[in-house]
This record gives sequence, C-alpha cells and structure tokens, in this order.
Amino acid sequence: FFSFLMAETEPLLARNSHLRAEIDAYVNQRDTILKNTLSLVQSISSSNKEKQANIDNLNGTLQEYEKNNDELRDQLESLEHVPKELASLRKEYMEVYKETTQIKQFVTRKSFKHKKLKKVLLSQQESPKKEKKSSHVGITFGDEERQLFKRLDVIQINAGTPTKLVEWIGESRTEDRMNYYTTLCLTYRYFMTSEELLAKLVALYTAYQTEEEKPKRMNVVNFLQHWIRFHYAHDFKSKPEFCDEAMEFITLIEKVDGSTVAKTILSGMDKPEITKKSKNKRSSMKAQRILGQSTQESRGLQFTTPPPEPVVPKMAKIESFLDIPAIEIARQITLRDHELFSAIEPKECLKCAWSGRQQEELAPNILAMINQFNRNSSTVVTAIVQEENLKQRSNLLDHWINVVEELYNLNNFNGMIVVIASLSTSSIFRLKKTWQRISRAKLEAYQEKCMVISTDSASARYRAHLHQCDPPLVPHLGLYLQDLTFIEDGNPIKLDNGFVNFVKCRMIGAQIQEMIQYQRVPYNLNVVPEIQSFLFEFPELSEDQQFEMSLLREPRQTKKK
Repeated sequence: FFSFLMAETEPLLARNSHLRAEIDAYVNQRDTILKNTLSLVQSISSSNKEKQANIDNLNGTLQEYEKNNDELRDQLESLEHVPKELASLRKEYMEVYKETTQIKQFVTRKSFKHKKLKKVLLSQQESPKKEKKSSHVGITFGDEERQLFKRLDVIQINAGTPTKLVEWIGESRTEDRMNYYTTLCLTYRYFMTSEELLAKLVALYTAYQTEEEKPKRMNVVNFLQHWIRFHYAHDFKSKPEFCDEAMEFITLIEKVDGSTVAKTILSGMDKPEITKKSKNKRSSMKAQRILGQSTQESRGLQFTTPPPEPVVPKMAKIESFLDIPAIEIARQITLRDHELFSAIEPKECLKCAWSGRQQEELAPNILAMINQFNRNSSTVVTAIVQEENLKQRSNLLDHWINVVEELYNLNNFNGMIVVIASLSTSSIFRLKKTWQRISRAKLEAYQEKCMVISTDSASARYRAHLHQCDPPLVPHLGLYLQDLTFIEDGNPIKLDNGFVNFVKCRMIGAQIQEMIQYQRVPYNLNVVPEIQSFLFEFPELSEDQQFEMSLLREPRQTKKK
C-alpha cells in the first residue's frame, strides 16, 4: 500500500513542482511590471511637475500682460481729451490767422494808396488818370495771400476763364512755367479746340506791341515752340490746313521779332513728314516740312549696346509654348505691349473717352491695348486647359510662372498682370493636381511677384515699386484708367462761377505726363516674327469652353457622405 501511495504521489509532486516554477515565473514577471510601473509613474510625475511649472510661468506672463493691458487702457483713456485740445488750438490759430490776414490787407491798401498818391504828386497832372482794371479778373490763384501781394513768381493757377488761362501764358513768370505749358497743351481740349487755342495765341502775341512787352511776347513764342515740338503728332500732323495757320503765325513772329526768334520755334524739328492733302497742297506740304516732327523720334534713339540675341526654338515649327523659352515669350509680349502703349495719344485720356459711345473713334489705341490684354489672358488659359496629360499641363503652368518672372525682370507690369490674372481664373485655379506638382520654392517666388501688383491700399506697393524703376517699362494701363476715371467723376471741369477748374486739368495732366515719359523710351530687343505669330494668333476658347475643358481635365470630386 505504501508503494502504491508513493507511486500515486510522485506525479502529484512533479506537477506541484511544475506549478511552483510557473508561480515563481509569474511572480518575477509581476515584480518586473511593478518596477516598470514605478519608473513610469515617476517619469510621469516629473513631467507633470515640469508642465505645471510651465503653466505657472504662463499664468505669470498672462498676469503681466493683463497688467500692461490695464496700464495701456488707462493711458488711452487719459489721451481722449487730446483731440478736443487740438480742435480748440486749431480754432484759436484760425482766429489769429484771420486777424493777421485782415491786418495785411489793411497795410497793403494803405501802402497802395500812399504809392498812388505819391505817383500823382510827382507826375504833377491836373486831371486824375482813369483807374486801370485789374488784368487778373477772370482768374483765381492757389494762395489768397500770394494773390494779395501779386507775387506772380510763386503762385499757381486754380481756375479761370479759357481766355484768361491763355493770357496767363504771357503773364506767367513762374519757375513752374513749363509744367503750366505742358498741362495746358495736354488738357486744353476740355474748354477749346486747337484752332481756338492758336487764334487766341495770335491775338495775345499781337497785343504785346511795345519793347517793354517783349518778354511777354517771348513767353507766347516759347509756348508755341513747346506745343509744336512735343504735340505735333497729336495736334498738327493730321491737319494740314492747321499747319498752314501755324506757319502764318510763325511768319508773323519772324516779321516782328526777327528770323532768329522764328528759328527758335523750329529748332529741334526732325525730317519732313507729309500726311493728308489740303486745298492748298503746296503750302501744306511746305508747312509740314517745316513743322513736321518725325514719329521715329523715340525709335531713333541709338543704343550704346546691341540687343540681346533672341532665343529661337530649335525645331522648325513651333507646336507648343514649351518649345519657346520663357524669356523669349516675355520679350515678344513686352515688345507688343510697349508698341500698343506708346501709340496711346493724350487726347484719348480725356473725358473717359475709352468708355463712351464713340470709344472706337476717340480712343482707338486704348481699346487696342485692352483687347490685347484680354486676348493674351485667354491664350494663357486656353493653352493650359487644352493639355490632356497631367505632367505636361503642370509643365505648362510652371512655364507661365517662369514667364511672369521674366516679365518682372523686363519691367513689363502690364504683361505680368495679364499672366497672373489668367492663372487666377477659376478654370486654372481649380486644377489642384496640376498646382500640386509645382515646387514650393517656385510658388513662394510667384506669390512675391503677385504681391508687387496687389491692389491692396489702392495698389500702394505697385505704385511705389513703379516709381523706383527706370524706363524702359510698360506700366499697368488699367490703373491709369482707374485714376483718370476717379478724377473725372470727382471733379467738375466747370465751377459754379463758370471758370475752368484748372486743378482738375493739373491732376489729369500729371497722369498723362507720367504715361508719356514711359512711352518715350523703347526696349532694346529684336522682334521674332514666328514667335509673335504663334503667340498672338493662338486659337483661343471662350470662357465657358475653357471652364468645360477644365472640368474634363480634373472633374469635380463628390463629397462622401
């Protein structure tokens, strides 16, 4: 029996030892887990302490900010009374200024009466002279104080009748005289025709007959020289009979003041240029030979360096814009844009001629540039959406971004806006897969160029950048048209008293003068006919067709519910 028990007990003892070994393993595993748990708890505890310390620091900083905010609020509240103090000081200043002006007027009247009395006594004339009427009736100046003291060397005209504005040509002795001539030549169509202006100049010249009045006659001569030299193409070229009238006036000047003075008017004129025929063909041809100013005046500039060699595509036939280097696309666009911009005449900028019923007759060159803007924009969009292959389409997009960079380097801001506006249309902007293939560096550089022509703050950044650039350049025509429209709408040409608002003329003249200075300097580049033909004769799609093509390239993604 004992042997039987031992036989039965041995398996149980073996199993018991096996279970004890498993229990020891579990105990060791439990101890390991406890150790890891303790270390984890300690690390979490230390981390929580650090975070709590950071939170305490942030709370302290927040309290400081709140304290500073309270102090700033107190300071702002203490400054609320400053505008009232400034208003009271301004009121006191205006009262003192009025009193000072009255005293000056009183002193001037007394001084004038004293001088007049002294002149009468010295002349020993029994009968008093008739008082002369002021030669400045019908004209207003920019500064009442200067008008009071008749300081004609520093005043600026604000308004006047058409006749008085012309008479001021002879009276003016201002340092700003040439600007007055320029403004009058650019804007006289607001209140008279070319024939009326010339007739008034003849009458004004013949009114100054004495030797003492010769400086005034010379002012008229200088104005006529300025008018013919800088505005022949716009005011004389297409009017042979008007050229005859101008030649008759120059002949009169030659008789009165000599041939030297007459030659001064004709100095600097270029080769003859004959246009339309008149009734007196021989005299008209003679007048135009003398007065004619070559339209090649700007193009006749001789460059000190040869133009850069065009980067012509290697293949015989151009099949895609990718075949043309970006720099050459930019050059050809720039040459065409500058050609159209230089053709705009000053008279097209008056009275918003480009938006009226007779726009095609009154502003053909502005309309031509607007149409070219729209066509180029459509070309860019069409070229991109027509490409079926995603990689090629992305390459085209990248290529046009490179064109923007090259246009920026050429100072062609009008061309930049065309391409940027094209890439911002819904047909292109929605092509997310295409845009995703453009590198981040390229997109950042592109965004910087977009910021240059941003319309924020009335295009302040673009205006500042434009005035820092040296010609040749092509400015954004649309901004000039916008400014001219604001000036036209906000300033009447006739005031309530019937005077011409010459302040408006100066503002309009300043805009036109800035355009003219950019028209005069051409680009030193060569035309590549095959590239221009491909670029400006590219078959374009309508806006609806472009958007439909864009949807075919990258369909809309339906949202999953």
